[in-house]
Amino acid sequence: MSKLFLQRFNGLNVDVLLIGGRAMKMLGMSRDTEDYDYWVNINKSNYESVYETVIEMLGYAPNFRSEQLLKPKKKLPLPGNVEVITSVDNLAFQDIFSRSIHGKLEGEEVKYPCPCDMLKLKKISAKDSSRKIDADDIAFLEKLCKQ
Repeated sequence: MSKLFLQRFNGLNVDVLLIGGRAMKMLGMSRDTEDYDYWVNINKSNYESVYETVIEMLGYAPNFRSEQLLKPKKKLPLPGNVEVITSVDNLAFQDIFSRSIHGKLEGEEVKYPCPCDMLKLKKISAKDSSRKIDADDIAFLEKLCKQ
């Protein structure tokens, strides 16, 4: 399902960043993860196309209207362990995107944050968490950022 997601959003020219555990793996960390977390740059010019793609992927209309995608911190769970987020506290998507790394995931073009930006994301997501994996991710990223 992640491949389909990337195909659809790349076809719409919607800026997407792979974040979370899969991005950690792309940065070189040996880590188990089942899900695909994406930060999508949703704005006034693309939110309806994004909404239509979500309907297509789900097979039904979600329980919110398309314009609600413009609200901050929206999380959309999609089939195939895919989750989409629309914003991250105190971080500008375009700043992170401008420094992103290009790669391939399941044969599709994907961008993911550079190590220091991933560290910022991890610290924000881990602030209310006591998961050991978050502490391990942060330690790994701190070493990468010092290089």
